[in-house]
Amino acid sequence: MKLRILLTLLLLLPTLLFAGPACDWAAVKTSNTTSDNYTFRITDYLCTTDYYKGENIIEQGIEVLDSSNRVIEKQDGYDKVEVVNTPTNFPYQVILTSLYGGSNISHTYHIYSTTPTLKKIGEVDRPVNQWQANKRNGSEKEVVGFYERDGVFLIDRMTIEGTEVGKCNACQKWNVETLKVTDSGLVSLGLREFNINTYHRKY
Repeated sequence: MKLRILLTLLLLLPTLLFAGPACDWAAVKTSNTTSDNYTFRITDYLCTTDYYKGENIIEQGIEVLDSSNRVIEKQDGYDKVEVVNTPTNFPYQVILTSLYGGSNISHTYHIYSTTPTLKKIGEVDRPVNQWQANKRNGSEKEVVGFYERDGVFLIDRMTIEGTEVGKCNACQKWNVETLKVTDSGLVSLGLREFNINTYHRKY
């Protein structure tokens, strides 16, 4: 047991030595989007720790405020937060949060109804991005987004076969799940195998 602990500490030592101190964050910019009686405020935070001086490290966060400017929901620690341009007549407000890792980019849609009161319809992780949708043409940082078929709003997202979770990205077996957006939440319309050379919107 002692040997195992010692080996673990030795493996962690390089990370501990070179990770640097935690950031002290200061708000430097805000932008607001209003929907009914609610405000969605995106804030840019700058790392002010002297150790990182000159590196201009920025992260973003999102707050939801009511008509009295009280914060009723808050999330931060993202590389990018944006208000999504949704199809015409789309009845909800959508926020996209993104994290850019060394070997993976993570996107999540946060879908809100703002009338008569704030209600979170749901979250969609791993929405299909441009690189996946356009046969490797386009950026993994750009999400394809919502689309409409016969008055129904849909979004495609990537899912992983349960037995493949934890393997390298190239080794995992991916499926596409189409979700329908409804007042009561997100409804799955089924899974199909993902092939980057033949992917298309099914509905």
